[in-house]
Amino acid sequence: MMKRLFFYLQLFLLSLCTVSCEDAGDDLVESDNTEETSPDEPNDNKNAETNFVLASVMKETRYSTHTSVMETFNNPKYEVNGWNKRTVLKSYKSGSSVYNYVYDLPNSVQCLSSVYDMECTLNTKGLISEAKIGREVHTFKYDNKNRLIEQIQQYGSEANLIEYTYDSKYNMVCCKSDNQEIRIEYTVIPAKTIPMQWLVNTSEGLFGRREFPFLEMGLYGNTIPLHLIDRIVCKWYDGEEYEKVYEYTLDENGYVVQMTEMDYRASETFVTTYTFEWQPVGVPTYTNWLFSDITSPYYRYL
Repeated sequence: MMKRLFFYLQLFLLSLCTVSCEDAGDDLVESDNTEETSPDEPNDNKNAETNFVLASVMKETRYSTHTSVMETFNNPKYEVNGWNKRTVLKSYKSGSSVYNYVYDLPNSVQCLSSVYDMECTLNTKGLISEAKIGREVHTFKYDNKNRLIEQIQQYGSEANLIEYTYDSKYNMVCCKSDNQEIRIEYTVIPAKTIPMQWLVNTSEGLFGRREFPFLEMGLYGNTIPLHLIDRIVCKWYDGEEYEKVYEYTLDENGYVVQMTEMDYRASETFVTTYTFEWQPVGVPTYTNWLFSDITSPYYRYL
């Protein structure tokens, strides 16, 4: 009889413990008041602020006789594109110029400004296959890793072929055209974004200010280098040559907040300092995804 009473007492205590645990679990669920954020607004949770977009760029160049200061990127407008569900750049100002971007994905994209208009056609993979800028027509070719390997610039009867080559880790190491060859060397620092050089400069044969939002969107494929650029050497076939060397300061999230460019030429050395500001977004850009997501082709190298 005593054994039965002891057995029933154990069952009773066990049931009390089970009810108590279930009540505690319910309390945990009810106290979780996580709010969903708007797709185009940053999450208030600091740990969630891992995706950043450019907010401003200030350029300061020191010459032998004077210093020039210019804000080359400001007042950007971003939106979440309805087709690819990514944050994209809608417009921004550079000096007195305003650049506007129109997206008709997956068919075409446009860059509109007071200086020129650029109309691009996309191929079946969603990559830019052709771009028209006034009377210029540019056609693009990609490899099986979706990296840009060939660009033909056609103007009337004149055509200029540009060829791009890479290392085994998506870093572009050479850009060769009919009149110059550009060699690119890299640091071991992860890039996080498109090369800042391609945003603030319009180097011959490389991307410049008008194309960088399309590059950042992945519309030129996996052409974005994995690492920050250390050195660029350009040799013109008429004998002229220049070298650019870079130094960086990063913020706590690994984004470049300052870049110093030392431009060595036969006539003079130019030292330019770029200052970058970043802002968080709730919905990642293509480049945010490229440098952080396990499904990205870059992830295995990060």
